[in-house]
Amino acid sequence: MKLHKNLMFILVPFILVGGKVLLSGIIILLLLEGMIYLNVYRQYKKQLELLLYEFPMWLRELQCLLAYNTVYQAIKLSYPIAPKSLRGSIKELVRGIEVQPSSIGPYHNFLKDYDSLEVRKVMKVLHRVSVSGTNDANIRLNAMIVESHHWLMFSRNQKKEVRITHVSALGLIPLICVGLLFLLLMGLVVVSLMEGG
Repeated sequence: MKLHKNLMFILVPFILVGGKVLLSGIIILLLLEGMIYLNVYRQYKKQLELLLYEFPMWLRELQCLLAYNTVYQAIKLSYPIAPKSLRGSIKELVRGIEVQPSSIGPYHNFLKDYDSLEVRKVMKVLHRVSVSGTNDANIRLNAMIVESHHWLMFSRNQKKEVRITHVSALGLIPLICVGLLFLLLMGLVVVSLMEGG
């Protein structure tokens, strides 16, 4: 009985320390997993912003090429002058159109990983122009030009707003420092008054 109590007193600290170590390990693993997720999410958002910024530019180039070429030829010719972030997707689109020329599948699969409504709308218009020919192509292409112009302006304005927000946040740093200094000085005044001096 006495040996059992002694053994229990000896093992309790080890059990408590082991539990703390295990809990600390779990917390560290969760923090690391969260940091990895946030890093991947930030990279995804950065890539999405880049694609949504460069897509209207590529669309403008494509619209110029569509004046004298079919949709397939214009997309194929736009590959060398397209932004680097879009080239892989454009290559897949060209391959998909070669395999299924009249299918909407390749157009739907273009930048599918980023799930952008604007990209899907533009690709549907390109598919319609590709299938229907030049009857109402000018009307649709003009609508696409107007939409891409608004989209490009929105993207540029959004970038400017982000920069302004960052600069505004930097302006708060001196304000916070002065506030903390003021609180510290007021605390010192209160302490000196309490001491009687």
